[in-house]
Amino acid sequence: MATSALYDAAIGDYDVFQITNLSYNPGFVVAQHHYSGGVSPQQTEINYGDPVVTITSGDLAGFITNVNALSGLAVTSGSVIFYQNDRAAGGVFAAEGNAHSISFTDGLLIPMDISASQDNEDGAQVTMEFHGASSTGLVNPATYAASVTPPAQTFTNIYDLGPFKYNSTTIDGITDTKVNFGINVNKKRYSGFSFATMFGLTINEVRPSIDVTFEDQAAAHSFANFVAISGTCIAYYRDRAVGGTRVANATTSHVACTLTGGLAVATGMSASGRDNNAFTVTVSGHTLAMASNSAIS
Repeated sequence: MATSALYDAAIGDYDVFQITNLSYNPGFVVAQHHYSGGVSPQQTEINYGDPVVTITSGDLAGFITNVNALSGLAVTSGSVIFYQNDRAAGGVFAAEGNAHSISFTDGLLIPMDISASQDNEDGAQVTMEFHGASSTGLVNPATYAASVTPPAQTFTNIYDLGPFKYNSTTIDGITDTKVNFGINVNKKRYSGFSFATMFGLTINEVRPSIDVTFEDQAAAHSFANFVAISGTCIAYYRDRAVGGTRVANATTSHVACTLTGGLAVATGMSASGRDNNAFTVTVSGHTLAMASNSAIS
């Protein structure tokens, strides 16, 4: 018996570090067929497969460097490897050459969201989905391997919740922000294929938005249910200082997600017991840009 744990991933030239969650769904849909009016099935096969790997990482800088906010990251005839580090019985991890992996050669990596909450130890996290593509349409895109030696790991840095601004106005009392990339993958299979090829993976809609939760009653009044965004909205994520607290606002090492145009709509208020009232606003914008070398202003 062997058990395994999370490890870094390689998606083309993008090495994904500091993974906190990873899940793989082969997406197999099984078909069964019967005699005329029969009760028990007489044939069973895979109708189609839709493999998706969901990854959450704290390495925002690496993500911003490698993944486009509009189109994600397409990998064609490359190497996509999700490693699983084997544990050692009675120890920590097994010796090199004992890891496992799930790999693909083609596929599309799509950013889903960046989120952060006040006082969360893990800091800001980005969630992505990798959609595997078959080389032929009939071959399973995923390959399993054992006795793998994964590359050495790297730690970059961690970011935290930061302020939020709309039309140059800063909202006080922020407790949570979530940047939604709003990318829709249009996945098609053709010619009786069991799996989508890269030809069948396209993006047919991009509708970015930002969800903001805050506790400042005065800020809630300022929205008057909705506000047109004449300029931009910016969700900042603070760079955490090694051995300290947070990097100074003026230092250009913070993350900024900038949404241009659109509408900010009040989406609700909630209260519980003796806690403060919490207000939520969703900004539905037109375009989204990211930077990991921003000052907070």
